[in-house]
Amino acid sequence: MEHIVRHLVGEADVTKATVFDDQYISTGGQFYELIVGHDRFNSDLRPLFYTMQGQPPGLCCHPYDCSTMLIAEEAGVILTDASGNSLDGPMDVTTGLNWLGYANDELRRQIEPLVKSFVASGG
Repeated sequence: MEHIVRHLVGEADVTKATVFDDQYISTGGQFYELIVGHDRFNSDLRPLFYTMQGQPPGLCCHPYDCSTMLIAEEAGVILTDASGNSLDGPMDVTTGLNWLGYANDELRRQIEPLVKSFVASGG
């Protein structure tokens, strides 16, 4: 998140909450925040970070966690994986999914290249 903010708004003012970094109890809750407009961007890249750091898979989002994806998309939320592809995964309970959610296409155009460059650089 700090990488994205640094490139979009510059160095953070430590006296203000530029990034609210708080994990919701569920992916559905994160989708809800995008649907109702409380959040403009949200993501969960933990499976990708485990791989980037050479760690075994840990706690992360799974396909069943994204069961409210259709509701979010019908409400206008744009959901992708870290590569910018449509969010998709096997119907199992073990595969870790990374995802990004945008409130609109303009935010996607601004943020997606930053995420892709961060991932390509290895963090």
